[in-house]
Amino acid sequence: MLLLFYYGVISAKGGMVVALDGGMLACVAWELRETLLDGKVEKVLQPERDEVHLLIRSGRESHRLMLSASSGSPRVSLTEIVKENPASPPMFCMLLRKHLTGGRLRAVDHPAFERILFFEFETKGELGECGKRTLIVELMGRYTNIILCDTHMKVLSALRYSDLSASCKRPLLPGLPYELPPDQGKKNPLDATRESFLQAISALSPETPADKALFALYRGFCPAAAAELAYRAKAQTVKDADTLWEVFARHMDIIRSHAFSPCILVRTLDDKPFAYSYFPLTHFSSEARIIPYDSPSQLLEEYHGKRENEQRKAQKSVDITRLLKNAKSRLHKKIFVQEEELADTAGAISCKKAGELIFQELYRLKKGDHTLVAIDYETGETITVKLDPRYPPAVNANQYYKDYNRKKNAKEKLSEQLEQARRELQYIDTVLDALTRAKTEADLAQIREELSHWDYGGKQGHHARKKQKLRPHPPIKLQTPSGYTLMVGKNNLQNDELTTHIADKNDWWFHVKDYPGSHVIMITGGEEPPIEDFTFAAQTAAVYSSAGAGAKVAVDYTKIRHIKKPAGSRPGYVTYDPYWTAYVSKGDSL
Repeated sequence: MLLLFYYGVISAKGGMVVALDGGMLACVAWELRETLLDGKVEKVLQPERDEVHLLIRSGRESHRLMLSASSGSPRVSLTEIVKENPASPPMFCMLLRKHLTGGRLRAVDHPAFERILFFEFETKGELGECGKRTLIVELMGRYTNIILCDTHMKVLSALRYSDLSASCKRPLLPGLPYELPPDQGKKNPLDATRESFLQAISALSPETPADKALFALYRGFCPAAAAELAYRAKAQTVKDADTLWEVFARHMDIIRSHAFSPCILVRTLDDKPFAYSYFPLTHFSSEARIIPYDSPSQLLEEYHGKRENEQRKAQKSVDITRLLKNAKSRLHKKIFVQEEELADTAGAISCKKAGELIFQELYRLKKGDHTLVAIDYETGETITVKLDPRYPPAVNANQYYKDYNRKKNAKEKLSEQLEQARRELQYIDTVLDALTRAKTEADLAQIREELSHWDYGGKQGHHARKKQKLRPHPPIKLQTPSGYTLMVGKNNLQNDELTTHIADKNDWWFHVKDYPGSHVIMITGGEEPPIEDFTFAAQTAAVYSSAGAGAKVAVDYTKIRHIKKPAGSRPGYVTYDPYWTAYVSKGDSL
């Protein structure tokens, strides 16, 4: 398969893993020089354990530079994504603030086509003296690091340290001189000449594949880039060294002249992105389509940003998900047992009938009888009643009456408990649905607060309920085609706040039928919106729900005056009557 030959690294799901290679990093460095050079550092933030943001004002614009040391997707790029910061900044962030805030970015260097960027800042000390600080980002998979050095290139701090043990090839500790990572024995492609290139190629076996030769000899090339150059040179092996050099030389000229063409490759089979590069990778032919981007930062955010945010959100919400799924499993078992017990109470009426027939025929019964055959005075049918011969007939009758009362009471209690358990299941489903819309740490914190208030997650729930009232955060706001405001609750607390406090009695309320979802309020100010606004609001309620996409989704809607919140009910639970139902497609664009 062509895909396997050129890349050699395929994930379990058929996806491709492409490193941020030297060429892509050269593209990013060029963009950062054009955008940020001589800019002033206004803020230093560290929203994640392995991610630093620098807010740099250059000219009249402020830019957000993201330095990600995530082992899964390390990168450097400009970003517009604003993340929530921890209440207490990490020590590394505080040190960066001390040394970089107010400094000016004077250089962005990409040494020797390595996967390393040097950011050189001109700073001022506490007494106003000028100095230099260098922020180094090494993008090398699980060894990715962010390092701060002083004027003399001695390490001030680092995101990750390495000690002085014998197994450590390059110690990295405060006070030690900074050293580049160990050389892998590869050459800088920007320094290559025709003579040196052909000489290096001639030292290899003539049967060596051309792409593997480029990857082995020159740093900064990922397997995909090397495969593309071999494909363009139509070189299967290093026997075609002259043609390979011509393509290689033209490619390096493109890098020197900054004529980059960043693009993402999308697999035609399932329309999912699987690779990116700083120039078009045409050797995939019909297996992929190429989507060009105006900037490498935009490309990296599109490729990594959304996926990484989902992964981080999943990691942060894993405790809530585990808690709810365990509770859901327990409820399913409880309901199964209660339904079996409820089925056993089905004979309550027959027990009552048996007791009545025994007393009716008491004059012809005696102790020691095994059965009673009598005619039902209501239906006229012949009924056989079993008797315990050890006891008199009256005792048998009283036992049947006791069984009747026991089963009747059990049926009432079990029916009530089953209804509570089913409502609890519905509530858990609404919280799981709200987790899919939790975008920030504040959203997750509010869900945790709600669960704690309702005794999920341990003893802290009792204290949380007594100490503070639950505080909803701002809901999602949209506009209908006619300009009316739509307010969408992201979780149960917001749903309650919107429906019972914010909305006016004449506003319209929407909710998907028979599925967990958001309360959607259309603020009308007493006016009657046109039909397309009702359709838009119903589609919004379908989108912000767990209803399946594609088929028509039923959405109930009514005026707020018809909504009732039962006393003591769970957050988000309401009743309503009268109401209307609209049928919309969840896939419809809003």
